[in-house]
Amino acid sequence: MIYKTKTYLLTCNLCHVLHLIFILIYFIRRPTVYFRNALKDCCSELRNEIPVELPCHVLYAILQQHFKEAFACNIYDVISEAEQHDYPLPIQYHEICKFAECVSSRTKLIFLKNHLEPDKSWIVIDIESLFKKIHGKIFAPVGLPEHVFQPTQVGVLPWSQITGEFPDLDPSLVVAFLHRLEFCQVIADREVLSLIEGKRSPSDSNEEEKDGPVLYKRSQSDGNHTNGQSLKSESARRRSCEQFPRIQDIKWESHIPPENQYLFFPSLITPEQPSGDMWISEGIYKYYFGWCLHCTNDHEFFVLRFLHILLLRLSFKFAVSKNKSGKCNQLECTLWKNGLRWLNLNGIETIVEFIEDRKALMVLIRISELSLMSGLHLRSAVIRKILDTKNEYCSKVDTEESLIHPEELKARHGYPVINRPVKDLKRYDVHLVARAFRDNCKI
Repeated sequence: MIYKTKTYLLTCNLCHVLHLIFILIYFIRRPTVYFRNALKDCCSELRNEIPVELPCHVLYAILQQHFKEAFACNIYDVISEAEQHDYPLPIQYHEICKFAECVSSRTKLIFLKNHLEPDKSWIVIDIESLFKKIHGKIFAPVGLPEHVFQPTQVGVLPWSQITGEFPDLDPSLVVAFLHRLEFCQVIADREVLSLIEGKRSPSDSNEEEKDGPVLYKRSQSDGNHTNGQSLKSESARRRSCEQFPRIQDIKWESHIPPENQYLFFPSLITPEQPSGDMWISEGIYKYYFGWCLHCTNDHEFFVLRFLHILLLRLSFKFAVSKNKSGKCNQLECTLWKNGLRWLNLNGIETIVEFIEDRKALMVLIRISELSLMSGLHLRSAVIRKILDTKNEYCSKVDTEESLIHPEELKARHGYPVINRPVKDLKRYDVHLVARAFRDNCKI
């Protein structure tokens, strides 16, 4: 009897255990399905990532193993090594470029892709050593034995002079590296080169001979500018040609061949201030605009790198830009050490200049009556470019934006347009002005 009782209890306990197991399986089953599906999706994503990640690791391993002692290597040398040692890496140019860009974005390597000449695409491996070698010679201070490049009036140096100082480096590597770090801009167009020099572009001269004068032409009877009158007299044009040295005569084509190209360096510009006609006549101008970005801390200022980068970007984005038809929009362009000024065919004159020992930056614009909308778009684009560059290179410098009263700009005739300290100018805080417009209030 006791034996039967023990057997019954054991059977009951076993049934309870099995019942609990079935209950656990029931409640665990659905989360297990979810976990299995999630794991399946992750594995699918991992499988999709492997074709991209694996070649990137292989490419990086090739660079570290075969090109560790070099400053840089050509993209076709990498393809040759991969093919020779049978690495699991695609050998098509476009595929290898995609992986090189991926490696460049994740490591301390720089990929310099040449869209026009694929055989001149480079991967810079030792950035620090290459930077010291190139930058240390081009921008060496006066007095050091490495100082060989003399600053010029407009900061333009021929390609051959730059590349001739680095016989052990490929010329395309030197220029592409300087361009990528925004130390210079390649000039490969005759109109752009003429504007940088401070002369009228050849196409404008041909247009004037064939189709008559350009939009504005100065009258001989008076010095004022009116519609259909030129903004640059013959005497001023001669002074511009005398001010800037003539670049050696070359056979002009639509684009300059590489061996005859020139490089523009904002840091090698010598004039302290512009000369010639500037901000003088008021005949065609109706609207005036002034904007100032100034440092709030007396011990802070804008660094030189920010100045040079901004001059480089504004010069080729606005001052010597070309329209969709391939012709320059500008009539004049003037560069000096801490600023630039350009005048386009629509009658919009723009000046961007660092003042007060780089503690303030001013944008001054004059707009003709017929070009108001174009002037407003230009104003917004220039200020946006300045603020983006400032956030990139001077993000820790505390600044304030203010609008300069138009009467301050009309009072002057010639350079400097603003000859008083910023704190003494009649100006308005940008945020207060925006708040007033937003609240529909009058200032």
